[in-house]
Amino acid sequence: MENNKVNQMKGAYNIGRIWAFIIMDKYENRKYKYHESEFFKLVK
Repeated sequence: MENNKVNQMKGAYNIGRIWAFIIMDKYENRKYKYHESEFFKLVK
């Protein structure tokens, strides 16, 4: 996030069949805060 001057990064991760989505915000004083979604279970 430092190199390209972006203030928000979005991503996802999974553990087996469980997915979560994350948004990370960068503030002026080089502090970061993240917001995590509820877990989504991928079951047929």
